[in-house]
Amino acid sequence: MHKIVVISMVKNEADLIESFVRHSLTFADEILIADHASSDQTGEILRALQEEGLPLHIKRLFQVELAHAEVMNSLMWEAVRQHGADILLPMDADEFLVNTENGTSCRDILLGLDAMQVYKLEWRVYEPLHPHQDEDKFLLSRPCRRGKEVASGQKIIVGCDLARTKPFKLIQGCHYAYWDTEQGRQNVPWTTAPFLHTAHFHWRSDEQYAAKVAVSWINNVAKYSIHTPTAGYLGPCFESIRKGERVVPANLLSDAEEYDLKPHVLMQELRYSADVRPDVLKNLMSASVLMAEAYLEKKLLDRHRKITMVVPYTDDASLRDAFAQLKKQIYPYYEIFVLMLEEHGTAMQAERLLSLWDGAKEISLKVLYTDTDGSIYRKLSEQATGDYVAWLFPKTVLTEDYLVKMLAAAEMQDFPFCIVLTSDRRNLSEWMPYFSYPVKEEMGIPKANLLYAHCLEGGQYPAGMEGALIKRSSMERARWYQDCFLGSQPLFFSMWRRLIRDMPDDEHIAVIAADYVSCPWEQVEIDTWLWHQIEWYGFLQEDGAELLSKEALDETWKRFKGNANIAKHATDATPELLKEYLAIVQQV
Repeated sequence: MHKIVVISMVKNEADLIESFVRHSLTFADEILIADHASSDQTGEILRALQEEGLPLHIKRLFQVELAHAEVMNSLMWEAVRQHGADILLPMDADEFLVNTENGTSCRDILLGLDAMQVYKLEWRVYEPLHPHQDEDKFLLSRPCRRGKEVASGQKIIVGCDLARTKPFKLIQGCHYAYWDTEQGRQNVPWTTAPFLHTAHFHWRSDEQYAAKVAVSWINNVAKYSIHTPTAGYLGPCFESIRKGERVVPANLLSDAEEYDLKPHVLMQELRYSADVRPDVLKNLMSASVLMAEAYLEKKLLDRHRKITMVVPYTDDASLRDAFAQLKKQIYPYYEIFVLMLEEHGTAMQAERLLSLWDGAKEISLKVLYTDTDGSIYRKLSEQATGDYVAWLFPKTVLTEDYLVKMLAAAEMQDFPFCIVLTSDRRNLSEWMPYFSYPVKEEMGIPKANLLYAHCLEGGQYPAGMEGALIKRSSMERARWYQDCFLGSQPLFFSMWRRLIRDMPDDEHIAVIAADYVSCPWEQVEIDTWLWHQIEWYGFLQEDGAELLSKEALDETWKRFKGNANIAKHATDATPELLKEYLAIVQQV
């Protein structure tokens, strides 16, 4: 039996994305969607649908330009090679596959197609009859009108066996496929798909269409190509917006008939589509910010700053996860060092770990272990070539733009920062002043001694340590966290102290109020928590009287002792560790 997969690239489609996903899954087994930096609720709705358990795979895109052909071809090969697709439908979110000619379901028709063929899929233009009524209802259940004739143009349905046998490419818009030959481009021949057509809801309201045009034209201008003329209609529409005129699509239905799609589709109940009317100004401003960010990051790329990514080894699964996250980074200039901390290690073990990397060949990857040649930290200092250093600990999740955003914060200011943190857990207003960080995040600049005192008083540290970007000189001063591990268990409080306790006054820390890193704080194991408490006790003994007022220190000791209630229920703690901690509590 055929496996049917839909692929789509979407941007700012919140008014219909839930309708599109739920309807497409009435005939498809899976959907692969690339979200092109949507600024409306598209991303939130997609994630909510995914969390329902629907077979929906979401990619985030960060580039400004509308690289439609490149993205859709990438999704096609992912569907073919990784998801085992037999029949593939490249569709836009405003396109709904329907059969209005007979009672055969779309899925049954698709299952009967030949996987060695490419099929022409005809278009018909549809519009809501009442654009602002029942906007939160399933789009195909609302009254509509449609063009009396089949529209010019088409989409295609891909037989994946043909793609595997004789690979081809989709053009921008997926209107046809072609082979590159010595004689030039040769269109892949097609046959018309029986009974099926695409219900194309290009226009849903004046606001929606103006918002689409305003952003799409900017995205198209950012990437000229031989296929850019396929979106040439956007230019005149963009000019209409600038003149304050109504934006009218070329195929706005003037000769149409009222039509009821309900008998031809399965009704869907929407859960996440309230209050999603498009906002022209918001989307246009967001697109402009993305353009500014792209310009900023292009300047950053021209500097070729290298980042050393350090990954402490715990097990193969965690290492594979770390590698998968690094492969997705959009910043290309980094190197990877894997540290085997718990055991002496051998060349054979190092070779095996190297084989787990299947990313870009130009990325330097080394596995370090302690042997007769000396300290693993000395090796790391001697062999690392990065201008900045970041540590990737197990269970930490990085966004795909983590490296580029953090590096932009460090480099693209009047003065560079030696440490950049992200995703802080407390109110940054305690570390005033702020200044505005281009392009959208606030940034706090805490003094090192104030930051450490705050950590000492609260017994906490910013979540950013798991994703801190650290200037090479600061990492050297911290001795690459030597003596900050128990086996492979990182002692984060010790790392913080080593990094910022005696930091010079002329070096600066930046804290970005954004979530480029997520850490599993709710999943801390009891032994890890106990070691943290023991560290805290030691640092309070050493540094508390110097950095905290007497009143603050007294309150901190009360807080420390009050935490012992947690340990009373620690049935799965290591007995010796728990005994040591409780003995410390008795001394306080």
